[in-house]
Amino acid sequence: MSESTYFKLDLIKTITGDFADERMVGSGGFGVVYRGTYDGQDIAVKKLHPLQGLDDKAFDIEFRSLSKINHPNVVRLIGYCHEAHHHSKAVILGQQQSSDSNILAVDPTLELRFLFELRKDISCCLQLTNKTDDYIAFNIKTNRTKYYAEPNIGIMPPCSKRYISVTLRAQEAAPPNMQCHDMLLVQSVNVSEGLTSDNVTEDFFKQVMVEKVVDVVKLPIVYITRDHFSC
Repeated sequence: MSESTYFKLDLIKTITGDFADERMVGSGGFGVVYRGTYDGQDIAVKKLHPLQGLDDKAFDIEFRSLSKINHPNVVRLIGYCHEAHHHSKAVILGQQQSSDSNILAVDPTLELRFLFELRKDISCCLQLTNKTDDYIAFNIKTNRTKYYAEPNIGIMPPCSKRYISVTLRAQEAAPPNMQCHDMLLVQSVNVSEGLTSDNVTEDFFKQVMVEKVVDVVKLPIVYITRDHFSC
């Protein structure tokens, strides 16, 4: 699956169990994401909502542009389906790139999901894993008016795990069509053994970014309803 491929709609349906509810892992970014298996590999299938102005030419240009992206922190597009006569509009398949090149492994790898309920704080868990022999400083960045993370910053010793609680603050209204376009970023960088958590601040990361390359893992945030919730 090294090259982008055209997938027929029947094959997409087989991969996703005909877009079965139990295969749904989230909704956001103008589409619904389903999990599936193809050629022995786990993939994500994003079925796009009908979008005004997304004709054949516009979709082809967009897909060709996205398929050129090759970055370890970005889901890689491996194929597409566009069958207008079936009113399916467009389906894009993505395969999560390996996280081996990241300083910290982040779980979940595809997106951060919240079981949305009005006027209630909703929390979910993020797991960071340091598989290296170094001390790693991390910083969780997102829209702080809507979310907060505990802890949001700190240091991880070699070969350790850290669980982060991320909370969506109570919302008075649901977004249109449950579409969320927020993003959570996990910044990480190697630090010396003598550094303490008290030394790791937002200003610390700003200063480090001038001197070093700071690793960044990006997770789209999606909202799901109880009807579509699956573990």
